[in-house]
Amino acid sequence: MYLPHKVMESGIIGRYHNSPFYVVFIAWLIRFSKLFGDYSTFLPRFMNVYFLIWICMILEYLFKRYTNISRKIIMFAIAGFSFMLNIQYINAHIFRDTLNLLQVLLIILLCERLVNCKNLLLKISSMALLLILIYVTYYTRANSLAFAGIIIILMIGDRFKIKKRYLIALLFPLIIASDLLEVLRLRYFIETYSRYVSNIAGDGLSRYVFGQPLLPLGVFFRAFYAFITPFPNIFGLFKEPTKILFDLVSLLIYLGVLVQILAIPFIIKRIIKFD
Repeated sequence: MYLPHKVMESGIIGRYHNSPFYVVFIAWLIRFSKLFGDYSTFLPRFMNVYFLIWICMILEYLFKRYTNISRKIIMFAIAGFSFMLNIQYINAHIFRDTLNLLQVLLIILLCERLVNCKNLLLKISSMALLLILIYVTYYTRANSLAFAGIIIILMIGDRFKIKKRYLIALLFPLIIASDLLEVLRLRYFIETYSRYVSNIAGDGLSRYVFGQPLLPLGVFFRAFYAFITPFPNIFGLFKEPTKILFDLVSLLIYLGVLVQILAIPFIIKRIIKFD
């Protein structure tokens, strides 16, 4: 079976599996590896490296087209993003995150081409590719389509000189009035993830944050929590000789989180400006 919805219908991975396309993708890699010997977990890790490179290429294009930032700062920002220790840590695992981010950016790129391209043949081919991408992204992480959609709306607003504040003010009532939250499974994702974190958390900050209702303040608590997790526990490192390598990796991740924490005031400033 090559289509994720068929895999879901078959019951092989369970009715409530939230990433059937990633299962299909790994299955393709396993079948491909049989041509050369046997499957190794290095194969999806190598794919993640390529996915991250392609992500950086798309980011560079979008930065150049939609910002007035100098090329030097763009390259510095992309290098900082791609070598961020948290990013590299996630990229070294067999997770769907890197593939999913690439899917989101490809959807944005194709929509941008549809708006700006005047060649009819390219428009038709872009539309066909866009429909395929939306399909596989929905079955990779349905709620990630919301990120692509919001960025596309803001880009279209920029293209036709519509103020971002007006677009966002229009967006919220449309989302609330429509069934979009259910289609993208946003409520299901939020509730499931909240239960997951609450079940594995102790009596600390995690349980408090994810025990709060999402509105009105829960969304801000969660955003802040994302920037400080895992909170740097420098003094808990290098106490056991058998865990030196593990603690070294943890130290690198903590340094990455410190960079995120230092960036919070600048990010809040940009959000307030709708930049």
